[in-house]
Amino acid sequence: MDRLSQEQVIEKFSGQLEKTTERIPGHFKEKDVHDWRVDYKKLRAFLRMITASVPGHMPHMTKEFKKIYKSAGLIRELQLYLELIKSLPGNSIEKIPVYNSVLEKQLFSAKEDFIKKTDIFSFEKELARWLVMPPDYLTVDIIKKFLQHRVTAMRLIMLSPDNDESLHSFRKHVKDIIYNIRVFAVGWGIPFPVTAWKSEKKLNELADDLGNYNDRCTILNFVQSDYIDQLPADEKDIILDLNTQWLREKKEQQEQLIVKLKDLQLLPVVKVI
Repeated sequence: MDRLSQEQVIEKFSGQLEKTTERIPGHFKEKDVHDWRVDYKKLRAFLRMITASVPGHMPHMTKEFKKIYKSAGLIRELQLYLELIKSLPGNSIEKIPVYNSVLEKQLFSAKEDFIKKTDIFSFEKELARWLVMPPDYLTVDIIKKFLQHRVTAMRLIMLSPDNDESLHSFRKHVKDIIYNIRVFAVGWGIPFPVTAWKSEKKLNELADDLGNYNDRCTILNFVQSDYIDQLPADEKDIILDLNTQWLREKKEQQEQLIVKLKDLQLLPVVKVI
């Protein structure tokens, strides 16, 4: 794929990110925050692929942009967690007013941080950096290097996938691959030129399951935070009961995930004929 085609992909994702950044502060809609983070990840995955053959290349994202991504991540996590708490049966949210207030204050603070960081951020400067990265031609060899790095990392994780960090890393590698497959299919209208799996469908299903599991881990991080001990006794009991329930569900989810992960058949990285 020529340089112009690669630049168009970068400009598309950059434009979507900039538009969503401008729209988010109005209402902080969950969909907007989610879409922003997905576009960030899609762009990052694409930059990782096109620079796969460049040793010691410049960082794909500046520290400033990574901080915005982190702020958006905290907003997203708190929105998901609050939505879950409010959806629990028995009007659970009314029984934990202090805890709910703590979470709402954290969410407000995260929104403030996002606005402060985006107000001084220049997409124009960031885009200029990104447009330096594409090679003159995106060859199959470059794509194979990108894919091989991820497949090797995935194989190593599959040897011992029984911890949250490993499963999260596995998901990131899988999503990097899937995002780039979609660039080829949707953006350029051609199939991804290399493969390393027996079933792309299983790859996508596993990515979705890993995403759900990651959400579960995020929820438990909030439940197990230090400030839980500072809550009124009745609220603390409710949260600890939820923690026990969610830990049990997480364990079951993890066991099912590991079975699916081991069932995923990774093959040698080859060019698609």
